[in-house]
Amino acid sequence: VRVCFPLNAKGTGEILRFNEKRSAKLGVIPRFATSGDDIVWFDMGEPLVCNHVANAWQDPNDADIIVLHSPVATEGIDVFEHIGYFGRMTEFRLNLRTRTFEKTDYSHGRSSEFPRVKDDLVGYPTQYAYSVKHAEDRKSMGGLLKWDMFNRQIVDEVEFGEGFLGIVGEPQFVPRIDAQNEDDGYIISAVMHPDKSTRLHIYDAKQLHDGPMATLTPGEKIPFGLHGTWASTGTTSSDTRQL
Repeated sequence: VRVCFPLNAKGTGEILRFNEKRSAKLGVIPRFATSGDDIVWFDMGEPLVCNHVANAWQDPNDADIIVLHSPVATEGIDVFEHIGYFGRMTEFRLNLRTRTFEKTDYSHGRSSEFPRVKDDLVGYPTQYAYSVKHAEDRKSMGGLLKWDMFNRQIVDEVEFGEGFLGIVGEPQFVPRIDAQNEDDGYIISAVMHPDKSTRLHIYDAKQLHDGPMATLTPGEKIPFGLHGTWASTGTTSSDTRQL
């Protein structure tokens, strides 16, 4: 789907709006689908939106069940501003055989957005996801959360502290060389500091609560962005710039 944003738009709310009167649907597209008739639709029975999905996979114990984890918002706001609403981490179990679903909210009172998992596990069963969490006033982003999706619980978190502007890039997982398990690595996130500089925070993925292992200040200004990825030096092109 291509969405065109006019240059004179004052905000994303002028382009896309949350429809409180329309029930949301989740669609499962078979890998070898040949037409729209092959899509299996699940009517949620209520208005909701999943801005960013943590991950989804086929249940290894039942090939007819698709498991999906995502923060879910049910409030009628400008859903692309990511501030002011409550994003509830939710598990959906979509049964392709019976055309029924189960939905479990396991947010535990925390609002979150921008979930990420280990990149090579996208589409496969994944235990851990990392997300940004909203501050209590829901007007800023106050830290990071680590989710155990198998057991549907929060297993670690870190606070940015007072004075931060609440602008944070999605947490990216970087595996440690010779990693032994799924969360053996680092979390990198771009965080805007009180002086309006954007710095890279690096955390031990197993110990978020210890705070950043390092905070890097680039030698030049980095335009702030919410999405990104990483690449090891062995996979980058020869003209990649070093910060």
